[in-house]
Amino acid sequence: RWANGVLLNPENKQPAVGQSFIGFELPLLSGFLTDEARTGLARAQLLEQTNEQVAREMANELLYKGTVAYLEWAYSSRQVELLRQAINLTRVRLQQTIVGYEAGDLAAIDTLETYTQLTGREAELFRAESELANARLMVEARLWADDGIFQNLPSGSLPQALTDLSTQPQLATSWQVSQLVNHPKLIQLQLQQQDLNLEARLKRQKLLPKLNVKYQFLA
Repeated sequence: RWANGVLLNPENKQPAVGQSFIGFELPLLSGFLTDEARTGLARAQLLEQTNEQVAREMANELLYKGTVAYLEWAYSSRQVELLRQAINLTRVRLQQTIVGYEAGDLAAIDTLETYTQLTGREAELFRAESELANARLMVEARLWADDGIFQNLPSGSLPQALTDLSTQPQLATSWQVSQLVNHPKLIQLQLQQQDLNLEARLKRQKLLPKLNVKYQFLA
């Protein structure tokens, strides 16, 4: 029980609401620049950015594969068209060769040579039509509606002619250069380097001796 009196030391008394105090502790060496918590938060932010770049890379890969599939379809379609034209011309030539042989102007070997060319091109057309069917399937495999339902190409649909494509080398535009600099793979490597720097910085901090300053005072 506390004694009562006016001459008692006030240090032995507490306020009616209780005694409060304020204090802090500050590391001066190990843990001053960074620690497990701050490094973990920074690495989590880097991981989030990395996941965004991975998603960009996957989207670019899908776009690239879709573009390649379409170009292969267009190439196969054009190849089949040219082979059919060549077969029609070869058939006309075969008929002319037969007429020339019957008239005595050409030898029999000429008709055989033309017929061999015709059968060879018909075999090429068969292979080209098979490649065209496969190329069409590859395009259809990448056709999806907004609701995620698989779609087929309309019957008889043909790819757009590739007559506007230039085979001449061209200088890269500023937009292409910017896309190359901001390529998601390069950004992922940069983020990975930053993550390694954070890890190395934390390890260096752990090698330092621990020296903490602590101060508390009554409020």
